[in-house]
Amino acid sequence: MKTFFSVIRLSAKMEQQQWQTAQEIINNLPANTPEEQDFITIQQINLQRLSAAQNFELDIEQANQLYAIANAYGYQAPAAQALLGLLNGNYYEWAIPQNNSKSAPSLRYPAAQLTGNPYIGTLAIIPNPAAQTAQVTIPPLYRLQQTELHLYNLHGKLMLRQAIPAFAYTATLNVQTLPSGIYFAVLNAQGMPTAQVKLMIQH
Repeated sequence: MKTFFSVIRLSAKMEQQQWQTAQEIINNLPANTPEEQDFITIQQINLQRLSAAQNFELDIEQANQLYAIANAYGYQAPAAQALLGLLNGNYYEWAIPQNNSKSAPSLRYPAAQLTGNPYIGTLAIIPNPAAQTAQVTIPPLYRLQQTELHLYNLHGKLMLRQAIPAFAYTATLNVQTLPSGIYFAVLNAQGMPTAQVKLMIQH
């Protein structure tokens, strides 16, 4: 429970640009497992990126740390890949799940459970398939901050981007102008992907 509230506070302090407090939270996060250590490494680099007075650039040690996490395919790999894409222009392909929209997608990475509660990071969209609009339920972990939902087609092309204000529990997507097909909805917080779900659009 302590970790859960610490992660929420960390996101809020970064959003509020309270860099010193955010650093103190990072300093007190548990680092007992490799996954926890990777999480701290990513958050530390992201804090330096956000708080930099000028354009932030990775040094060699930071880049090597992110490459190691990104290529290990652990819980924190997507976040490390997102930072490398943002800062170094690296591109990572997503594996396409081989199933239909009525079942849970076979994600390339397991869902990280920072609090031991899988509901914390669950992104849900109904109806699925959708025709005109779809209702997005924001995971509780990210409701206290502003987020952004990205909708990608199977070729990785961004088809829709929608900002979601802080404290919003749900958001409505207008998909009536998008071609029928399979899409990936990705929730971004602090510029990094945090949750994803497959969405089918049928007109």
